[in-house]
Amino acid sequence: MSHGVGAISTAQGILGPLVPVFALVTQLGDVWFLLVLLSTLYLADGRVPGFRGLVDRRDAAYVVALAIGGLALTVGLKLLVAFPRPPAEPVNGAWLPGPLFELYASVVHADGYGFPSGHAIGSTVVYGGLALVYGDSISRRRLLLAGGLAGLIGFSRVAIGVHHLVSVLGGFAIGAAYLGLATAVTDNGRRVGLAYLLAVVAGVVALFGGGFTRDPVIALGMALGGWLIWQVAGERIAAVPTSTAGTRLLLAAGLPVVGALFVGMELLEPALSLTFLLSVLIVAVLLVLPVAVGERKR
Repeated sequence: MSHGVGAISTAQGILGPLVPVFALVTQLGDVWFLLVLLSTLYLADGRVPGFRGLVDRRDAAYVVALAIGGLALTVGLKLLVAFPRPPAEPVNGAWLPGPLFELYASVVHADGYGFPSGHAIGSTVVYGGLALVYGDSISRRRLLLAGGLAGLIGFSRVAIGVHHLVSVLGGFAIGAAYLGLATAVTDNGRRVGLAYLLAVVAGVVALFGGGFTRDPVIALGMALGGWLIWQVAGERIAAVPTSTAGTRLLLAAGLPVVGALFVGMELLEPALSLTFLLSVLIVAVLLVLPVAVGERKR
């Protein structure tokens, strides 16, 4: 259900000046941010500040699979349940210049159905998944931090007026259930191929439950792309060594390539068949890039 750009709910009027802060916080659970975060961790083999030596490429590939499965659950359930978003009112953003106002309005605006919250599901499976694979043992403190971050992101969706509280709470419950299932099935991420297979199952359910529309097709395509590549070359991908120079090359070239494919698919909105192929390609390209760089090193 679309309310148009320049619309918010009454929750924004209550929170007043804090709304722009929550508009920034909510980006931490947006698809674009999670894509950049996980792609960076994967291509860098975890060698980024805060993750160095504690999360490797296999771990990152596993959390990518979690994110895709969470996306499939989100789009399928939204279309199946068809629960509306909160009613909206004009945006209070007169203090911003024209272009920035349009950007701000787009951040605090959301189309489509409301239940479950995709930000709640995505932040639960991604940040919760990272907390579970981080280091050599599971830490209650890391899980609490991940839960706190996901909770803040979920509250931001209510604060900026694009979700009812029930949609956010439902998203947390669904995300936590999926994360728990994936953890059990994959031996806490050690069996990455099974994580992608689980995402494929979620994608198929989304396609038949939500209908043969664009979002379920994208989710299924991404899941299939990840599963196929990991079946063929997963162990080689996880084991390929990458030098510091190779890591820089992967980040400098890989992130723009994956980003361009994703943005192009979103902007052009091609036919469903091409959308499906592009979705497969996006994840396939991401996963095989380290092998390509490794081959050139040798």
